[in-house]
Parts: sequence; C-alpha cells; structure tokens
Amino acid sequence: MNNNKRIFLFCCLLLLLVTSVHAFTVIPARELVDYTVPFTHQSSFTVRIPDGSQSFSVTATGPLASYVSLPVTDFTTSEGFSETPVKYAVSIPHGVLEPGDHDITFSVQQELSPLAQGKSVLTTINIITSLRITVPYPGEHATITISVHEGDTRENVLFVVPIYNSGSESLHNPVVHLTLVDDANTILTDFTETLHTIPPKTMGKARFTWPEAAAPGVYTAQATVTTDETTASTETSFTVGKPKITIKDLVVKDFTLGETVALTIPVQSLWNEQFSSVQAHITFSDSQGTVVSVIQTPSITLGARKKGTLLSYWDTTSLKEGTYTANILLQYDSKSFERTAAMTVNNKQFRATVNQPPQTAKETTRILTILGILIIVNILWFLHFHKRRI
Repeated sequence: MNNNKRIFLFCCLLLLLVTSVHAFTVIPARELVDYTVPFTHQSSFTVRIPDGSQSFSVTATGPLASYVSLPVTDFTTSEGFSETPVKYAVSIPHGVLEPGDHDITFSVQQELSPLAQGKSVLTTINIITSLRITVPYPGEHATITISVHEGDTRENVLFVVPIYNSGSESLHNPVVHLTLVDDANTILTDFTETLHTIPPKTMGKARFTWPEAAAPGVYTAQATVTTDETTASTETSFTVGKPKITIKDLVVKDFTLGETVALTIPVQSLWNEQFSSVQAHITFSDSQGTVVSVIQTPSITLGARKKGTLLSYWDTTSLKEGTYTANILLQYDSKSFERTAAMTVNNKQFRATVNQPPQTAKETTRILTILGILIIVNILWFLHFHKRRI
C-alpha cells in the first residue's frame, strides 16, 4: 500500500472517530448543590449514545476526586439508542471546604473497537459533567459582576450590576456605586442606587444608564456594593463606538505637473488608544476610470486622539491636465476603510476634495430634531413680539 492510500485511510478513520465522539451527550451538564454539615450527596448523570454498541469509562477529576465513590466505572451499551445512568456518591468531612464554589468533574472516555492487525484506538470525549458545591460565607457576603450593553457615540450605554448574596445572612439595603473612568483614570461620571434587602442565595440588580456617552474609546466601569458589614468591588472594560480615524485632505504644496511631488494626507484618531501602524494605499484614475498611478505611504504610529500626517512621493510625469479620482485605502492595525477624493490637476495647481461618509440615520434625525426645535422657538418669538405690537 503506497503512502497516499495510507494517508487517505487514516483521514477516513479520523472522520469516523470524530463522528463517533460527537454522537455522545452527557446530561445534565452541571448539578448545583448547597453545602451541609456533614456533607453527603448521592446522584447520577446520564450518558446518551444514539446508535451502536459502545464501551466507555468514567473517572472523577479535580482536587475533590478522592471524596467521590463510583460503584461502576466501566460500561458497555447495547445496539441502538441507549441511555446509561452513572451513579456516584460524595462524602466530604467537615472543615475541608472553604466558603465559595467547589467543582467535581466527571470525564467520560470512549473505548473504540480494536482495529485490524491488533491495533486499537482510545479517544477521550471532551463532554464533561460536574457537581458544584456552594459553601456559604458566614454573615453578610456579596458577589458582584458588571454587564455592559455597549452603545455608540452619543447613544445610551446600559450597565447592569447583579449582586448575589453568597453569605448566610441578608444584605440589608445594599448601596451600589458605579464609577466610569477613561484611560487616564479620570472620573467621567458616577451613579448610586440603594436596593431592597437581598436574602441569602438570591440576587438583586442595579441598573444605570449613561446618556450621551463620551467620545469613541475604551473605558472602565468600577462597581462597589456596600452594607453595614461587607463591601465587594469589581471592574470591567467596555467600548463606546469603534476604533476610527478620519482623513482630512490630500495636500500637495508647490505642485508642478510633470515632477515628483510630496503628497501628504492629514489624519486624526478619534480613539483613546494608540494605533501602532497606520498607512495608506492610493490609486489614481483618470476620468475614464483608467488607473494611471499607484503609491503607498510608509506606516506611522498615531497616538490616542492625536493628529498625524502620512507622506508619500507621487510621480506626475505621465499625467495630463484634467480631473482625476484618488481611491484611498487607509489601513490601521487590523482594520481598514476607503475614501475617494475628486482631484483637479493643472500645470501649477492641485486641488482635491475628500468625500466624507454619509451621515447615519440617527445623526440625520438628531440634526432634523435640532432644526425643528429652532424653527419652533423662532415661530414662538415671532408670535410673541407680533402680539406686543398689536
């Protein structure tokens, strides 16, 4: 058998293995129990195999595996669809577990049938079920997270702060404080809300809205919940808008048709983090759409919300007087966008106008709303002074 056939058969075998592995399901994915003294727990999970006779084994893993008893660890199913229950028992002495969550995981391994020439294959199924044991904290104890529903510039950003009572006593009127800071750790705004009492093993939520969010960039939300006896804090980063750079113009000073001229592209970052690599590819076309020249600028580093200039040299020897279009592909880090510029070239003159992207529907609505308000105010002033004259 030549090497190509061996490779083909090996690939077919791998495909069969993957299909067989994906046929397994384990339910439930996780069981949650509360800790009691003494802690003993008996339960089971089910391994489902839709078709075929299969063999598999089960093992407990993790720091608490030694406290797990599995009466049966090796199983063989019959032909056709099967559901095999796997029973286990857990017994943990008092004083072993600290307050918090503790997981015991169960790994299922499938043993495939022996292959030809006495060879066999063992593959591990990566579908794992687990038992989570929650040990309550003494007294008051809160666990908090932050969920951010990100928005764009000048849009509302919604913050949800879930507070879970992981202690043995109620959280009486917890006060939730949310602070938003920029990359320089400057406080932009903060919010405070007092919640109703949260009993043990239950959750409360505080919601905050940041209206008219700041300029595009990456920011940090810092949340703190306090009661008379406990304090918990967390933070997370979030973004407003998307990383963005604007192209202001195409500039050629001291232009002379037929010479090599310096062409500059002023750019400005609207993002509050540095761009490490910014460059432009420019394709020039005549009025018939024929490409007459292509140039590229070296890359530059553009600081957070800083202005910069891209520079390249443009050979105009083959150009004639007339109108041209420049297609500008701006690349910055892993992103890019295109702009076009309408150009007029004469013997001693170069003019270019960069086409800016159209306004979004929200921006148009905002402008129309402002104009509508101004019109109404003017009408009211006109009526007011007209009545005084009468």
